[in-house]
Amino acid sequence: MALLDVKNLRVRFETHHGTVNAVDGVSFHLDEGETLGLVGESGSGKSVTNLALMGLIPSPPGVVTAESVRFDDKDLLRLPDEDLRKIRGNEIAMIFQDPMTSLNPLLTIDRQLTEVLQLHKGLSRAEARKLCVQGIGDVGIPNPESRLDSYPHELSGGMRQRVMIAMGLLCKPKLLIADEPTTALDVTIQAQILELMKDLQHKHGSAIILVTHDLGVVAGMTDRINVMYAGKLAETGPCNELFARPMHPYTKGLLASVPTLLGDPNDDLYSIPGSPPDLADLPSGCSFEPRCELATANCNVEPPTLKTIQDTETGVNRRVACFEVSAETFNPNKELFQQLEKKELESAASGAMTWKAKRDEEQEAVAAVIAPQGETEQAADKSPLPPVLDDEPNNENLAPEVDSSDDAVAPADEPLFPILEDEPTGGPLAAFDDEGETQGDAAADESDDDTDWKWIGDKPDDDENKNS
Repeated sequence: MALLDVKNLRVRFETHHGTVNAVDGVSFHLDEGETLGLVGESGSGKSVTNLALMGLIPSPPGVVTAESVRFDDKDLLRLPDEDLRKIRGNEIAMIFQDPMTSLNPLLTIDRQLTEVLQLHKGLSRAEARKLCVQGIGDVGIPNPESRLDSYPHELSGGMRQRVMIAMGLLCKPKLLIADEPTTALDVTIQAQILELMKDLQHKHGSAIILVTHDLGVVAGMTDRINVMYAGKLAETGPCNELFARPMHPYTKGLLASVPTLLGDPNDDLYSIPGSPPDLADLPSGCSFEPRCELATANCNVEPPTLKTIQDTETGVNRRVACFEVSAETFNPNKELFQQLEKKELESAASGAMTWKAKRDEEQEAVAAVIAPQGETEQAADKSPLPPVLDDEPNNENLAPEVDSSDDAVAPADEPLFPILEDEPTGGPLAAFDDEGETQGDAAADESDDDTDWKWIGDKPDDDENKNS
């Protein structure tokens, strides 16, 4: 039996500008331990669907209807408010779309987190605080013990978002609804949060509904995907099949809008033409018809319904809401993906050849520098470059490099620099002539020109000169 079974969910808002059909007849199910991805443009109804499941749609102006919304054999729409509050935050938790502004600015992080465990799990304040320290540490917040005593304004936006993620995971819910959970986080923290969600799912068998615009996150996290457009489901199917062989024109447009490494960098990025429709004034037929490249006269008559089509490549049943897609016309684009795979292999081989040519060019340039003038080609042919050593020798075993000029060559048995024996720190002064030879103390006494003096050793501080 499915953990969550939604049938014909509808959400509308009665406004002064008319009725806004935010969710129009959405049906789906979710099994225990499964991850369902929910993708679509802004305004397609993803967040409103999840808020309706949690019973968080304000009424008025919102009106929620459905045949049934069953969670763990309970109809959420028909539960009393008191029973629904026991489920919300405990068995069903939600990470909201804007978690950075979801914390109460007047309460400390400790007060807001421990309240969840005290209400739903009956823990004492000390026990709840201990689990909260562990919880915010799991989401990558440094010094979790001290951070609990902070107010929301004392944390950065990303840290406030991680606090909200920790709050959603504290009670180990059966169903976790993550609405854009990694929007403002760094890439490394995003990976950490996603791994934490996977770990929760593995240990406790939790189901996850993941709402995101990042198709890369959806591809790596979800088992199935629901594509929403204008409050309706445009296409549903397993993750791998939907990415490899999209059916609906809208799904194809979303995937084509993702930049790839195989494209020409000089080409413009693809974008779906037009804009999403006004939910208060939807077209009479298909909502995607004004933006669709495959639209026909039939698309203006009535909206299409979800129909089941078997994937000819894998035999898996898929659902799509499009008049122009059928079992006979559905093309899995096998040739296209073979071409992409071939192009990727050719690109990798071309990169290796480019690297080899560049290395050969650099070797020729180095040979031209070290060879005598006029004998560049002969020297390059006769004197190959020294081989690259895998293990670099220790610098201590290397002799100092000697200047190649005649007047700078020192005898091999003499040190390069004179060794000063028993020289006191800070002096004394010695006078040098034009030949660089010392003139002795007498010459030093007779000379008043400071430019003829050189310090040997450390020069005294100016303060000592003033005091002396």
